[in-house]
Amino acid sequence: MSKVALCIDSESIVRPQAIGLPDESLQAQAWLKLLCSAQEARDALRQDAGLSCDQVWVVSCDDMEPVNLAAALKADSPHRPVLLVNEDFGGSVRSCAAKAGIDQVIDLAELAKRYAQRKRDFGAKAAKEQKVRPLLGNDSPASQAASAPEGPARRSGTGLGGEEAEAAGQRLLRSADLSGLDVPAGQPKAFFLPVVSGSGGAGKSTVAVLAALLTQRAGLRTLLVDFDLQFGDLDALLGCSDAMGVDDVARSPMRTSQLAPANGQPAFLKAPVRLEDAEQLANRIPAIMDALSGGFDVIVANTGGFWTEIQAQLLERSSKALFLIDQRPSSLRACRRALDLCARCGIAASPFVFAPNRCSKGGLYTSIDVSCALHGATSFELAEGGEEVEEALAEGRPQDLLEEGNDLVQSLDQLLRQIMPPYAAALERSNARARKPGLWRRLGFGRRKEEASGYVAERESA
Repeated sequence: MSKVALCIDSESIVRPQAIGLPDESLQAQAWLKLLCSAQEARDALRQDAGLSCDQVWVVSCDDMEPVNLAAALKADSPHRPVLLVNEDFGGSVRSCAAKAGIDQVIDLAELAKRYAQRKRDFGAKAAKEQKVRPLLGNDSPASQAASAPEGPARRSGTGLGGEEAEAAGQRLLRSADLSGLDVPAGQPKAFFLPVVSGSGGAGKSTVAVLAALLTQRAGLRTLLVDFDLQFGDLDALLGCSDAMGVDDVARSPMRTSQLAPANGQPAFLKAPVRLEDAEQLANRIPAIMDALSGGFDVIVANTGGFWTEIQAQLLERSSKALFLIDQRPSSLRACRRALDLCARCGIAASPFVFAPNRCSKGGLYTSIDVSCALHGATSFELAEGGEEVEEALAEGRPQDLLEEGNDLVQSLDQLLRQIMPPYAAALERSNARARKPGLWRRLGFGRRKEEASGYVAERESA
């Protein structure tokens, strides 16, 4: 499918809300070709003889007035449609656009409509193509093994053994194609909440586990994924050592159908057992997330303290991203450095919600402190849960904290109500059912009984 060349300044790439596209990650859109400078735009589109970009949308530019850039691009390629995005529909803009042959001048509202339509069209076409694509290519190790002549190892049912089996498994892990598991067009995707921090020890694992338990208890189908691929230990905190792993899904993608919440617990994918698998698995995170997203209402992801490509991939797909800061000055400094990295990488900061963790009366940071330090960013406090949090998680009993109404759980519940609309809506439905009168009451019998008892009481008092 052809792309759209979007001419836009560097600042708006980082903060797309400035052009009316909040919560969008422009760099994550495969159908967009982002061009920031005038020379870059002219060179790229001159070389695009095959017309991989069938339209040009000029919003802004780092070094030239948008109307002048649009005019230059139209002069370079008269056959390619050029749209100028401008909120000023005065005579001067229209006159310049008409003289330059610019095809159309639109406002930000129209840009948002066209962006949404193009995004839907691209997703529908990609999903249609992937439905007919084989799960594994014909030249992959798995397909070659399936078509290989039957030998002693295959007839015995034991397959390869020892080092050969391990090597085959690693080749399959590297070659597995998960693109065929993308969510079909029109199917709703899960609310995705990664839990991140600028440094280790901020409480990501604890908060991720409790957030997943809260959303599952609210009636939302929830999946908890441990994307701390090297040192994740959510299986120990949940008491689910026999859970399926992220590496299992990478090797056998169809196993995602086996994931389901049970006994009040969210569905769960643990970190891989082998540390050396982490690097190869990192490249498969986008496909894994797309495959899982259609089967759940909420996906909560734990992450590692060391920032890699994994954090970037998760943040680009997040509905909201919970950024934890503990009560150490180094944690706040690390948060700032991580945000600088996001800005350099073009990752939108609009989904970030900042939460100082382990807040107490004598704590160093409050939500106001963090908000001021981060130039007015949205911030919520998570309370100090006390020793019972460590004790419950060490024994794999996080449900106990919900039943006891721990302070950390209560503050996290309030935070999720604010940042996660599906959670707030689920709780409201639950409360509405609790307030709904019974059948006899709705038919009026209960009211008549109360009126009768009040009448008798009046007669007795008289």
